[in-house]
Amino acid sequence: MIEAIDVINFLSYITIGIMYILLIDLKYSMKNSLIAFSIFIVLSYGAFYGFKALDMLPIFMNTTFLAIPAAIFSIFLAKYKDSRFLFTLFSVDTFGLIVYIYARSISIPLGEYSIVIIIISAVLYAISLYYILKYRDVYINLQSQIKISWITLACFSIIAYVILTILISYPTPIMSRIHELPPIILVTLFMLFAYIIVYRVFTKEVEVYNERNEKIILELDNKYQKSRLELQAVYYKYAYEDEITGLRNRRAFEEMKTESKLKTPICLTMDINNLKEINDNNGHQEGDQALKILAESLKQTFNNQDHIYRIGGDEFVILLSNHDIDEIGETIKTLYRNLEECCKNQNCEVSVAIGYSSYQKDNIDSIEELFELADQRMYIDKAKYKLS
Repeated sequence: MIEAIDVINFLSYITIGIMYILLIDLKYSMKNSLIAFSIFIVLSYGAFYGFKALDMLPIFMNTTFLAIPAAIFSIFLAKYKDSRFLFTLFSVDTFGLIVYIYARSISIPLGEYSIVIIIISAVLYAISLYYILKYRDVYINLQSQIKISWITLACFSIIAYVILTILISYPTPIMSRIHELPPIILVTLFMLFAYIIVYRVFTKEVEVYNERNEKIILELDNKYQKSRLELQAVYYKYAYEDEITGLRNRRAFEEMKTESKLKTPICLTMDINNLKEINDNNGHQEGDQALKILAESLKQTFNNQDHIYRIGGDEFVILLSNHDIDEIGETIKTLYRNLEECCKNQNCEVSVAIGYSSYQKDNIDSIEELFELADQRMYIDKAKYKLS
């Protein structure tokens, strides 16, 4: 005949197994682990009651007969077969004993009816499972992130389990020592409090660990972004800057023409007069110096919103964004003065031919036409220089 204690043991056996599967970092999927667990329950409890019905199982072997196979089976399911496994296994066993003690204690004022004990046990196990499901992900995360202290915790859980086992079974079962329940309950409350402290310490440690990792990741990301920007700057320098003058090169000018939708009001083109003669008579170093002097004069004359390009050997293009066509004459005079001052400082002589065009004044529809017209006028100016 099945007694109330058998029902409670069976309920405890199943619930503790489920608690263990939920808390341990599993080697297999949750579905396969639950299937294996179900098969194990049927086989182990079937063998247990078979031996018990045949009176082949001594009373002191009841718990051992179930506990040893359960421990072996638990090792089979665990991903980590170390102190993390031991801590989890003995912790859920300890919780099972605590539920049994509380169920017995609560049932005393209700007359200690078997059905009452079973119902109270079921309710307490349901509450335990609720909180395990609530904090399961946190605990699984702790197992993978916390690498220290598990041996100490495993020893604590084993000692807690042994102490409770002795308290409820020695020298006689707790059911015959009801008067000893108050101190035993105090012991269980102490153990639960200790588990809460351990959980708080570990979660705080993980928070600190995650914050430190986030800081490291952020620093690495900042370094990556900085390196990427530096790489982009290097790429831009070699791809879009003229090596000699530091101005934008022809590639930058051509991309601007194809990509830009803004119609620049004025285009100004210029060419250094007699650069070939300078190179032939004085060497390319002097020619490069002439290019640098003109580039410096252009930078002094035009602001950062204007686009200055060196598009060929001695050809320069300036796209003016904030200039009035009626003031372009004064701007060119300023450029000549700046060029003259730079030449004086460098003790050399550089002259330029200049041409310009305007969208509004010349009734032009595209930047290509704007550039071509300015270029034509620049060659007219250069021709005048050669005639003089």
